[in-house]
Amino acid sequence: MSLILSTLYERYSLNMVVISRFITLSFKKFSSNEKADDIEAFYKSRDVKGFDRALNQVSLLSSYSG
Repeated sequence: MSLILSTLYERYSLNMVVISRFITLSFKKFSSNEKADDIEAFYKSRDVKGFDRALNQVSLLSSYSG
């Protein structure tokens, strides 16, 4: 899972509109809490400025303060 997220982050993190829409549409529903935890852990160690709101909207980084 981390490899997939790394690839997506590298490819789309420079375009905030694209990554925000991707996150909002893709991460709305998870197959398990474990997957949600994996995604949250992945993004906690990365710069999410510009798409942190999208992450918060899908409850990935509810504790993210910017």
